[in-house]
Amino acid sequence: MSWSEHSSGLLGTLSLLLITIGCVRAQHQSQCSRFNQGGFCIPVKDACPSGYEEKSHFSNYIGCSFQLGKKCCAVNTLGVQSRQVCGKGSLNLSPKILNGDLTGDCDWPFIVSIRALNAGSASLTYDTSSHACAGVLIDTQWVLTSPFCVLSAGQSISEAPNRILVVAGEYNVSGIDIDPLTGAQQEQLINIDAAYFHPDYPYRSQASLVRVLQTAKAVNSNGTALLHLSRPITGSCSGIVCLPTEEEAANDCASYDQCVMLGWGFNKADFTGIDDNLLLGNIQLTSKTACDVLTTKLGLTGIRPAGSICQSPRSTNTDSCQGDEGGPILCSNGVNWVVRGVIPFNLCNNGRFNFYVTEVASSLDWIKRITRLP
Repeated sequence: MSWSEHSSGLLGTLSLLLITIGCVRAQHQSQCSRFNQGGFCIPVKDACPSGYEEKSHFSNYIGCSFQLGKKCCAVNTLGVQSRQVCGKGSLNLSPKILNGDLTGDCDWPFIVSIRALNAGSASLTYDTSSHACAGVLIDTQWVLTSPFCVLSAGQSISEAPNRILVVAGEYNVSGIDIDPLTGAQQEQLINIDAAYFHPDYPYRSQASLVRVLQTAKAVNSNGTALLHLSRPITGSCSGIVCLPTEEEAANDCASYDQCVMLGWGFNKADFTGIDDNLLLGNIQLTSKTACDVLTTKLGLTGIRPAGSICQSPRSTNTDSCQGDEGGPILCSNGVNWVVRGVIPFNLCNNGRFNFYVTEVASSLDWIKRITRLP
């Protein structure tokens, strides 16, 4: 089913559904600060006072991009976040990952590149591996991703620890990024010591997965996976994202307007475009209730993957593509970022845009059981 065939009709249907269902969308206020740390906007020609640094609309601050001629001065406290201060990242929202817009260094400290051992290589290093897909840090030693990503990079769940290299603090996947301020290596290269698939995901190897690649429901149902890192992240461009709370996971009426998907996949639907730098795209997620009603109304029950949520219909060609699998869908609550979804496998050619993405809330109990996170 082509997204373009249904987008206009879906937009109208969704609007009516949201009114009928009565779901209230949260309104978010922008500010030039991070949590309770000071930050303020000044004219771009002025210098920030002592103890403050200029922050663009990226740089883990919301920024002043909505105020013409202004810039944000804020305290620089980049670093690995505790769970009490998870989800600090850029609050700039700009469009498109397919035909994507660039992010900036350290804007999104949660996302990691998952690299696969190159054919013919015996030892696993940055130089003997290539970017395959993505994941997101939910703790200093846990990465949330998709089973498809693990199998595409690791060949099988048992072989994954010998074939997967996780790169935290990554921006350009073609080589080692250098911190312009310190001249030191920006990324952390970390091996994994275990991979876990959602208990209802049936495939454990590339060979078993290849047979169902043309069936999105089979490939993407219950599509969450976890990687355990051999050591904790510590870098200044690495941080953890927030998981949904149990109350949020149980809320069938919440929709999310300010969301982004992130990745290094193809940015043209004919697979001719790829950018080595991290790209992002704006999306919105419907409520669970709206997604259920839409699925039934459009006759898509038979193709909807288990554990999925609907993207809100839109008229732009913003979507994930091959190479983005396993990457996060992050939604802002106005202060920090919460991982609401995982990017599923998506051919993204000939107008085949994903209506469904993997919902994190549906796997939250399993995630907490495996990771023992609160």
